[in-house]
Amino acid sequence: MAFVTAAQHTLFAAPPSQSKISVHLLSSYSSGAAQIIHAPPRVIKILGTDSGMMQAARDFKASTPEGKVVCRIYTPNRWTATQDPAAAGTSFWQTVLAPALVDLSPSDKALIDYVEGPNEADSTPTWGSATDTQWFNTFWMNLAPLIANAGFKPLAYSISVGNPPGTQAEIQASLDRIVPSLRLCQTLGGGWSYHSYSLPYSTNLTDEIYYSVRYRQYYSYFASRYADLTNLPLVLTEGGIDGTGPWSTRGDTNKFQNWLTWFDSEIRKDAYCLGVTLFQIGNTTDWNGFNVEPIAPWLANYLLANGNTNAPRVRLAVLNNASNISITLTEPANASSGTNRSNYWLTRADNGTRVQVASVTLTAGTNVALAMPPLAAFTDYVLTVSNVGAETVSGATPGFNGTTNLLAPLRLVGIDDVTRWSYNASGMDLGTAWRGTNYNDSTWPSGNALLGFETATLAEPIRTPIPASSVLAYYFRTPFFWPYTGRIGRLRLRYMVDDGAVFYLNGREVHRIGITNVPVYWTNTASRVVSDAVYEGPHLISFGFLAYGTNVFAAEVHQMNSTSSDMIFGAALEALVLPSALAQARPILLHQDLSLTWSNSSFALESAPSITGSWSRLPAQTNPYPITPFESQRFYRLRQ
Repeated sequence: MAFVTAAQHTLFAAPPSQSKISVHLLSSYSSGAAQIIHAPPRVIKILGTDSGMMQAARDFKASTPEGKVVCRIYTPNRWTATQDPAAAGTSFWQTVLAPALVDLSPSDKALIDYVEGPNEADSTPTWGSATDTQWFNTFWMNLAPLIANAGFKPLAYSISVGNPPGTQAEIQASLDRIVPSLRLCQTLGGGWSYHSYSLPYSTNLTDEIYYSVRYRQYYSYFASRYADLTNLPLVLTEGGIDGTGPWSTRGDTNKFQNWLTWFDSEIRKDAYCLGVTLFQIGNTTDWNGFNVEPIAPWLANYLLANGNTNAPRVRLAVLNNASNISITLTEPANASSGTNRSNYWLTRADNGTRVQVASVTLTAGTNVALAMPPLAAFTDYVLTVSNVGAETVSGATPGFNGTTNLLAPLRLVGIDDVTRWSYNASGMDLGTAWRGTNYNDSTWPSGNALLGFETATLAEPIRTPIPASSVLAYYFRTPFFWPYTGRIGRLRLRYMVDDGAVFYLNGREVHRIGITNVPVYWTNTASRVVSDAVYEGPHLISFGFLAYGTNVFAAEVHQMNSTSSDMIFGAALEALVLPSALAQARPILLHQDLSLTWSNSSFALESAPSITGSWSRLPAQTNPYPITPFESQRFYRLRQ
């Protein structure tokens, strides 16, 4: 096959195709592979780091900077169950991977995202017995850090089609044994891989759940047992047709292309799946029956036809309540396709059951509201949106708008009578220490939001009046409870501020409005004038720096000038998490002597004379809350 150089192509950096189909390069960088690489796909796989493979990676990254490159290094060597698995993992790095990877130039190293280890069962014990699988887990516990330390992401296991074998219970037992190494790979930024072949060559999910989409069984199990692994990245590093023969011996190109179109439509529904690299392109000898070179022009055109268009993409999907989902699109959609309920596909993450959308409402082009039958509590769902066209076109735009996990809001801080803010209105210079978690604000007065002074009627009441003054800067702090360790997601912030503010989370600035000074001093004035405060936001914030337990949210509000007639502050902070994670956030109410204490301060304490009510919120709450013995019984509960 001819070698294709970068000079033969004009490369334009572009986002990858919305299709998840791509190729596994083997032996050479063929002209068909070059066509596909410039279509461009989401991910490619190269076997080895010779000049042809690295040139393919260079071309791919030049045309598609967001694309991912997977690399595997071939070895004829084998390690057995009689050897120490930890030593075997180290040996695999030293004798197979390191010689091919560590001497690459820094620019070539940067091209490779994921590095695989042993292929299927070619080099190590795998799924033959419980002992073999435990051996393999230990092997990867030692190999994964070595890959990561060299600057790559580990992609573990390369599971051959139909494995792990056995009954559902046996499959799950095998997964249990490799969970430690999967978690380690996830921590290191990596994932795992499966070889996704259809042996029956069918489009029947009843069959394919055991073959090409067998991995869905694994993620269904994760959803029920290991929620932290439900978003573990998966790359289908081999795929296509196998069994009684490769695709070229089991029908014509049309049959294969039709199957690939169907398969692409399925794997697009799985947000954790980065894509499939069809085995193979470039080898015209021993693996030629699998060679996808004959369909390379079709595949390139298919990728382009499913390319990034002006069609809106799904940015966020939030479960507001059991029967309402709000979707945020990146661009305005037209009404005819944006309100077509058949374009919205909601499935349970644990078993794939589809939930029919009852109705769709489109507001301001980018805000979609789905009305649903009541969804199961604490249950994760995946939303897929297709065929929604941009506002500038008429009707549908065939293609994929995006897949995302449905998130649910977890209230952390509110503009209400539950969250209590400590505040400082002294007009003194507090420096920067007041923003941090260890600052002692016990001498500050406190109250519920809104806090401030204003004569106009606002959307929320002023629950804590602060005397009007000529102070330029006011300071606010509140603690909140974070119930997770290592939970990844987003925060959503809304606020009412008059005039400008800077917000801090555990001492770090996370958002500002109406203040341009850097750094911010107590004498700085706001850069905007607010007549009457209104709700602003929501604004999304990353929260990779939260810690389990108590965290501190803080803000400083600045006036436009010292003669301002009003100052208002209130902020509401929510976490957007998987619905299954909400169960972990439920507080524990404890009775200790003559007081009640609870773990999550974003909940309010209510009491009633009987279990049926009527319930009322207790005034002036503290945590712990002292209780007085009654002659009759009294009931207590927590509520947001």
